[in-house]
Amino acid sequence: MTDLTQSLDDYLSCYERNWPLGGTILIARHGEVVFKKAYGYANIEHRIPNTIDAKFRIWSLTKSFTAMAIMMLYEQKLLDFEDSVSLYLPELNPLKDISVAHLLTHTSGLANYTSLAEYNQRLNKLRAQPSRHASTIH
Repeated sequence: MTDLTQSLDDYLSCYERNWPLGGTILIARHGEVVFKKAYGYANIEHRIPNTIDAKFRIWSLTKSFTAMAIMMLYEQKLLDFEDSVSLYLPELNPLKDISVAHLLTHTSGLANYTSLAEYNQRLNKLRAQPSRHASTIH
């Protein structure tokens, strides 16, 4: 471990002792991993330690990627913002009045499923499967 990665690990380990920290650090130099380590819990409620192989739900981050993909399709003239979503997802025909623009601007009127009672009673409480691999430093 280099002085820089040791300093980073010391800092983050100290931070973790004093503040909630859950995350994974990976540093690569010239395509080679020089440091990777997980800190905190992957799931605080169930006290599942974080590992470098832990999988997390990325929630609203997908909105940015989806919007970029839609913009690329628009640039390629493969869709139009005023098109009904049911044009691309026929199973959503009952929602034919909802356009691509509605989805992009979050004005479709669709419910936020994470606010539904069923979500918080069951889906949000599913235990993550702990990884068999321990956190490591390289």
